[in-house]
Order: sequence, then C-alpha cells, then structure tokens
Amino acid sequence: MLPGGGQSPADPVLTPGSEAADAVAGTSAADVLGGLIAGLGEEVRPAVRVWDRSVADPIEELKDILTEPGSRSLVFGAQWDSPVWAINMAGLITWFSLGARKVPVPDTADGLFASIDIDPQGRLTGPAARALRTSGTAVPRGVKTGFCDLNMGVDLRDVLGRQGAGG
Repeated sequence: MLPGGGQSPADPVLTPGSEAADAVAGTSAADVLGGLIAGLGEEVRPAVRVWDRSVADPIEELKDILTEPGSRSLVFGAQWDSPVWAINMAGLITWFSLGARKVPVPDTADGLFASIDIDPQGRLTGPAARALRTSGTAVPRGVKTGFCDLNMGVDLRDVLGRQGAGG
C-alpha cells in the first residue's frame, strides 16, 4: 500500500468496496488466498484483482470486465484445488477447467476469490489495469501488463512464475 492508503503498483488490487480488505488478517481463507498470490511471480502480482468476499453471482462480477468476445479471466478461489477460466464466448461468459473442459458456473457465495482479467488482445483489463494506470507512480520495471501468453493449456508455472505443482 502507498502512504495514505493508496495502492502501490506492486500490490494486488482489491475490488472497490471489497470486504476482502477487512478479511485479509485472521481468516484461513484469506491466508490461503494470500499464499496463492504470494506464490505468483513478483511481476504478476500487481495484475491480480481480489474480489469481494461474498459474490453471489460470478458472472455479474465479470460482465462489466469481460465485455468483448475473447476476453478472459483466470479465477482463483481459496477453497479450490486449481483456478478456472471464465471466457467471454460470443457475449456469454463460459467457465472452463484448466484442462479446457467446460464446467458449471462456480459457487462463489462463500470464500475469497481473485482473478487476472485479460482483454481479447492479451492486455490486462478491469480494475487491476485501472489501478496500475492511476497509481500515481510509475509502473515498476518488469511488472507484467501483457498476457498474450496466458491461455488455456499453458503451464501456469511458466507464465505466472508460480512455485509448486499444479496450476
């Protein structure tokens, strides 16, 4: 955080009005999500957007971000074994496993969630992109804002600098 409470370009972005800011200390879900984010490469962490703690409808959460066909979010849940994809396909947000299998809309009513939101050209979009542009400081050298390489089927450890096994 910046002095005075602002976001530093190196911090994950909390969705405006997010209860996650209040929940970060003291809950096991927050610790798990914090660990997931900490496991990402330093250059990737500023691209992560932490969602409101309780999101009844994940499609509603993403509809104003994934506005164009081909835009996508890699969504992490503190209680999930691996992230899932939300992809705007011809105007409908469709969900996929990391193995590219279509999955039902995930239950996001309980727990903490985060995502990396990407437009069809592979550029960071949504609140994280706006926070980086308006942080009042230069984006640190090496911070990743282009994600053309983040697609279904890639090894997330290579693209996101993740440590450990799995996605």
